[in-house]
Amino acid sequence: MPTQILLIRHGETTWNKEYRIQGQTDIPLSDFGEDQARRLGARLKNMSLHAAYSSDSSRARRTAEIALEGLSIPLTLSFALRERHFGQWQGRRWDEIEKDSPEDVRRFYEDSLGFAVPGGETWIQMQDRVFQILQEMAARHSGRTVAVFTHGGPCKAAVFAALHLPAGLWRQWVIANASIQRLIWEGPFKENPKGPWKLAGLNDIAHLEESQLTSDPSALTLSEKEV
Repeated sequence: MPTQILLIRHGETTWNKEYRIQGQTDIPLSDFGEDQARRLGARLKNMSLHAAYSSDSSRARRTAEIALEGLSIPLTLSFALRERHFGQWQGRRWDEIEKDSPEDVRRFYEDSLGFAVPGGETWIQMQDRVFQILQEMAARHSGRTVAVFTHGGPCKAAVFAALHLPAGLWRQWVIANASIQRLIWEGPFKENPKGPWKLAGLNDIAHLEESQLTSDPSALTLSEKEV
């Protein structure tokens, strides 16, 4: 029986609405984000979850706590599921960064996989730590469904790594707040030479109302403003 990994982005924060880069800054959910998490929880109750993991950032952890309320599933926190660290850019609006650090912005767009903001990490570094723990989960919970509460960057990074997609295309993918991405693990590579991972769902927001989508900048832009 295949293993199902549900990659879930946290609910909205005030910094999401302000186009402010969060990275690993610990920003709580907004009231709106908590409502998104409750709607997410109603959806998850029908999914026969076996285990749940979360980034130790409060916005992801709180999303998990609300969504899992009433379910007898322990929640395991992990630093490895955190958002990409954006160093000196964290806490700043994207338009401010474009104005004050044009050379760094140019380098970011030219080499968005290998460039690290001073004090931060590269996309590749983030992808490696996220996908490693995801593979460990798949092996640990073989044949079960696992909920993983994390961030927009790690959701994209995990899907791109699992499907061997060109990582440079990450800015063309939208991962909305409280959305679900479904990855299916079908066993060791030697038994599945075409690839053990498959994508069964992306940016699934069927549990949210239309009015809850437009306030999320990541649903309207393809830039790094969504982190």
